[in-house]
Formats: sequence, structure tokens, C-alpha cells
Amino acid sequence: MDGRTNEGILMGTIVRVIMRKASSPMFPIWLLFLLAGGFAAPASLLSQEERRVVVVGQDLKGNNEGEGRRWAIIIGVDRYQNANVPTLHGAVADAKAVADALVSYADFLPGQLVTLTTDGTVMPTSANIVDQFAELRDKVKPGDLLVVFFAGHGVEVEGRRFLLTYEAQINSPGALKTSTLPVSILMQEVESLPVTHRIIMVDACRDDPLNPGKKTPNIATPLMETAFTLQPSNEAGVRATFLSCSRGESAYEWTEKGRGFFSYYVERGLSGEAAVYGKVTLNSLADYLNENVSQAVRQERGRTQTPFSDVKGESFTLVRGEKLAVKPDHLRMTGAQTRTVYGVVKDGSGAPLVGTLVRMTWDQTGTRGPANASSPLEARISTDEDGFFKAEVPADAVVSVSAETSGFQVQTVKASPQESGRKIRLFLPRLGAAPALDSSASGVTGAAARAQELAGIAYQSFQVEEFENAERVAREALDVDRNNRIAQAVMANCHAVRGVNKADATELALAREISQKLLEQNPNDAFAHNAMGLVFVGAKNLKSSSKEFDAAIALNPELAMSQANLGHVYLELGQLKEAEKAYRAAIRLRPEDAVPRNGLARVLLKRGEAGGAVKAARAAISRYELRDVYLASFYVNLAVALFQDGEEEQALEAVARAKNLGLEQNPAYEPIEQAARAKAQKKR
Repeated sequence: MDGRTNEGILMGTIVRVIMRKASSPMFPIWLLFLLAGGFAAPASLLSQEERRVVVVGQDLKGNNEGEGRRWAIIIGVDRYQNANVPTLHGAVADAKAVADALVSYADFLPGQLVTLTTDGTVMPTSANIVDQFAELRDKVKPGDLLVVFFAGHGVEVEGRRFLLTYEAQINSPGALKTSTLPVSILMQEVESLPVTHRIIMVDACRDDPLNPGKKTPNIATPLMETAFTLQPSNEAGVRATFLSCSRGESAYEWTEKGRGFFSYYVERGLSGEAAVYGKVTLNSLADYLNENVSQAVRQERGRTQTPFSDVKGESFTLVRGEKLAVKPDHLRMTGAQTRTVYGVVKDGSGAPLVGTLVRMTWDQTGTRGPANASSPLEARISTDEDGFFKAEVPADAVVSVSAETSGFQVQTVKASPQESGRKIRLFLPRLGAAPALDSSASGVTGAAARAQELAGIAYQSFQVEEFENAERVAREALDVDRNNRIAQAVMANCHAVRGVNKADATELALAREISQKLLEQNPNDAFAHNAMGLVFVGAKNLKSSSKEFDAAIALNPELAMSQANLGHVYLELGQLKEAEKAYRAAIRLRPEDAVPRNGLARVLLKRGEAGGAVKAARAAISRYELRDVYLASFYVNLAVALFQDGEEEQALEAVARAKNLGLEQNPAYEPIEQAARAKAQKKR
């Protein structure tokens, strides 16, 4: 369980068919279809520390799930008896914070909650943990709830999962397996208690204890999810698993806060930030973690961490309305004085530029941020080993972000408040001719080599949605060499995107003219075929556009933008099998992008595969960078998928999140809300 992964920017990054401007943002084609035509709800939707566990003689009142008592075993392991096991810095703090949140907000009584942490007097050894389950056995009863929370190291050895307890030895596989807590034993203890409701929370994928001092990624495997997932049972009740990350990812500690990202947001969610309709439920907490942990890790670490959740059973209220400490207005982010501006700096090949100076400047006028500095204000940051940078700026300031390093041309972009949360991707062209384009290597000299370097930067920038930068650098390249084909193709695609999004015939005509000339000169220009495909989309000639995107992919199967565009066109044409294939290819090529996952959710909905659509919609939400009305449309797709999957109450919660993000009305809401009202009446 697990070290760090590098989010990285892949070659062939998917284009969302969007042209951004600080003052007037443009939007993906598929979103324009969704919002202009209204939400086409499927027909099926429209039709339907040391503390012994002491029992306190007090049951919970006012709980939707009855009169059962609430019990918890909370474990946090920061340091280990064996000095060879690397220490952590936030696990104990996480355990204590979650324990406090359960007592303060979630109706857990202090005498029914036990905390074992490495700063206490009873160490969190495997024997002590199992003993706590034994003490509970004669005290719990049907109708009760059990929560088990673990923060610390975890590993996978020979196909089995182990939690590293205080006494863990890691010098050999045998020593590890006999000095730790096997997950199978933990799950047996959880399952054997005669309670009705069970919740597992694990924040254990933070670092690789088996490779101390190394940066080898320790990635969560599919076994992590299956090992901790509570299996279906014939008995009634809720069975829920929350893990800090999903397969293929690692979890991270938030150094500045001395916490793990996942556990921090568990605490915040329980305090009320995860509430919908005046209460925090298991499902509203899952959706809250999916969105907020992912966004925070992306902004603070430049990495990917998507919490895993599996919730089975009826809707279950964790925090009642009268216990909420904060209002759930985090989605709107109103009143914040600062925001995080973050991103990466790379060269033309996509390699990170380490130690690049990133300078951010802004005007003080009208901003809500720190007011003790003279105008303009400035922040300076150096990029880390991944080329990553971040800084806090006034929430409503338009920020100029410049990157400069020796041997490369300075690049500057604007970061507007309207796009708070969006990751900046900057590619820097080398000064002078690129080495790979030197005359001795390829016969390209002087101006042509310089133009080629600039054109490569423009192409990279276009792929990662830095469209204004892409167009500006492409024009620079053409000023040097007006015959540079890559720069011409970038310009064609920029015109096409703008033409589609603005329904601008002049832009589409320019894109067509440039693309046709490029294809006459070289019919094997994949990027020109992509531009022509967009031109046909703008002309509402979807069959012709599919042929152009198919041609682009045949020439360059790694061109993720064309795969995603083709998926959209096939979806509009009703060719769902082909649409699914294209979207899945785009996801493989660009796993961190939200749009193809949302498109896949729509395809699966139309095919009646609601369960798969739910997963795809949640994956899209976790990867979308902005919190705006377009994120709200993702939640609408999630609501419809949940409704079709028979999860009416979860669907209603997704509707609440969509409304909270500004999408106040949608045709999909009425049948979902009607079903929820009918179910509530039936319960009465």
C-alpha cells in the first residue's frame, strides 16, 4: 500500500474541444450539446487512545436507522518498534481527528469508542487490536453500528494484504507476515461481531515501508479493494468500505497540515461539509471524498489520488442536521480569501523542468487576499522534481504566471478566478534551434529549426488545453517559417474549436481552408484530419466528421483527442459500441482526463449498464478540475445512473450537489425527486 505516483502529462493528451478565455470561457462540444438541448433523460428514468470499551447505558435517539448504539475502533500508527520501518507524520493525528469527529458530530459516545495510537499507553499491536474486538463481542447487539478506522502503513506480500502494526518487522517476508495484522484476520473480526451496520475506513497507502529512502512508487493493487470490501450478506444493514486511494494510485500526506489528505477530508466531511439535504449520509460522504480529496491532492501535490468507496444497503445517516458544525457550501467556495494556483512546467518533449522559476504577479486592486503588500504583488516558486509548482494568491485576482529557466524561452499565461482549480500546463521552447533538429542530425537549419521547436510547443500546449498559448506560439512559429506544417495544423485546430464552440462560420471556414491545403500536400497528416473532423462537427455533418476522426486515428492511434472526439460523434449517431471503444481508448491514453469518462458514462447509460455508468460518472467527477455548472452536469449524469441502478436516495443526493454547483433546474430532477417523495411517504 503505497508510495507515490507521478501524475505526469502524457503525449497526445485529450482535447475537450474547448477554447478558453479568461473573460469568456468556452466549453467542450459534448457539454454544449447537453446544455443547449437539455438533459435527455433515458426513457427508463422518465417512467420511474487507551480506553477500554465501556458500555454506557444510553442508546442513540433521533437516528434514522433506529435505536442501535454506535461503536468504533480507531487505530493510528506513526512510529514503529522496529527502527527499520519508516515513520509517518500524520497517522496518529488522523486517528485522533476522526475519533473526535465521530464523537462531536456522529453521535458516538466516548465510552463506546476506543482509540489505539502510538503516542498512547497501549500500543496498536495486532494482539491489542484483536483484543478490542473480543471485548466488544458481548456488548454489541443487532441494530448497532461498528466503525473501524486505520491510518498507517500497509503492504502486499505474496498476494496477501497486511497492516503494519506497532510491532511490525520487515526484514523478511516471514517476519512481516508473523508480526503484522493480516487484513483477512481484521475482516473476519469485523464480520463476526453481531452488529447490523459495518463501516471500514483505511488510510494506509501513504509510503512504501519495504523500500525506505527510495522513491519507488508503491501502488495500490486491485487486491487492496477486494481485501477490504465487505461482501454482500443476507442480513439487513449497511456495509461500507472507504479506502484512501484506488487501484493504480498512492495516497499522500498533507505535510503542511500534518495529516493525510483522505483522513483530513473524512473529518471535514463529518463536520458538515459532506451534508446534503441537511444531513451527512454514507453516500454523501463518499461523493464528497471523491471530489475533494482528488482536487486537493491535484492542487497541493500535482498527483492523482481517488478515494475508493463501496456502500451497500439503505441510505444511512451518519450526522443529523442538528449536529452539523459547518454548512455544506464548500462546493461554491464562497467567501474564501485565497485560492491555489498550481501547475507543471515541461520542455517540448514533455520532460519536467526542475528548478524553473515560476513568477506570479497580480494587482492588489479589488482583491480579497492579503492587503499588507504594495501593488502589484508577486509570488516566486521553484518547480520540484516533477516540474510542479503551487502558490496561494488572492481569490479574485487575475494572476500572470511566468516560467523562466536557463536555456529556455519564458512563457506566460493568465490564471483567472473563474477557472480556479484548473491545472496550468506550461511547455517552454529552447532558445535557438533544438538539438534534435540540428542541421547535422536532420538537415534542418536556422529559422526552420527554431520554427519546428516552437511548433512542437504549440502542439503540446493545444493537447493539454492551453489553447491561447498554443495559438500564440503557433503564430510565433509561422512568423519564423510560414510553411511549418505543425504550426499550420495547430492554427487549423484552434480555428475549428473556436468555430464549433461559437458557431462561427468564419472560423470554421478558416479551419477548413488550412486543413484542406495541409491534406492536399500530405493526406497522412493526422492532426489536419482532426481539424477537418471538427469542421464537420461544426457543420453538423457527423458522418463525415467520424470519417475524419477515424482517418486521424488510423494514422496515429495514440492521438487521444481524436479518440475522444470520435467517441462523442458515435454517441450522437447512436453507435454505442463504437462510442464505447473510442472513449475507452481515450481513457487509456489520457487516464487523468474527465471528459472521456463522462462520455463513457453517457454511453453506458444508453446501453442500460447503470452500474458501470455510476463508476464512470464518479471517475469523471474526481478528475474534473473546476467547480462550476459543468461539474454539475457530471452530477446529473451520476444521478441518472444511480436512479437507473435502483439507488433513488443516492440519486437525490447527486441532484442536490448539482444544484449546489449552480445547475438549479434540469429535466432529470423531477422524476428522481418524485420517486424520493414516494419512497418517503411509503416509509411513513
